[in-house]
Amino acid sequence: MTREVAAQLDGTGVLVCVDVQTGMLSYLRARRDLAAVHLVCASGDALPFRNGVFDRAYMASALGEIRNKQRALAECARVLAEGGRCAVSEPVLDPDFVSSARLSELAQNVSLLMGPRSASWRHYTQTLTKRTAPPQS
Repeated sequence: MTREVAAQLDGTGVLVCVDVQTGMLSYLRARRDLAAVHLVCASGDALPFRNGVFDRAYMASALGEIRNKQRALAECARVLAEGGRCAVSEPVLDPDFVSSARLSELAQNVSLLMGPRSASWRHYTQTLTKRTAPPQS
């Protein structure tokens, strides 16, 4: 999946991969086709980034693995710019599967709005959009 996302960058974007497992980051580091990808070892519920620095985020088979899912989504909302989008992809057969209904409950509490969803029998991908702040008068 990382290769596909990296291929979509038009030279102006930067791809940052976050994983708590150093082995996964080492695997990505060894791939020559991903040399320009920035790798960060961190937990999804404690991201080491400033507020509002990302336009897009993608959690691929990750949310179910994070102990504090609410905190992970809050962190995602925090690092997204206003109007930024996050895609959450969850495999149905994963023992830590987060249902779309549960994701909706979690997202409501952290300023993320449910958007388009695609699904197959194997997984679903749900788009979440960070709410924009109302204009100040």
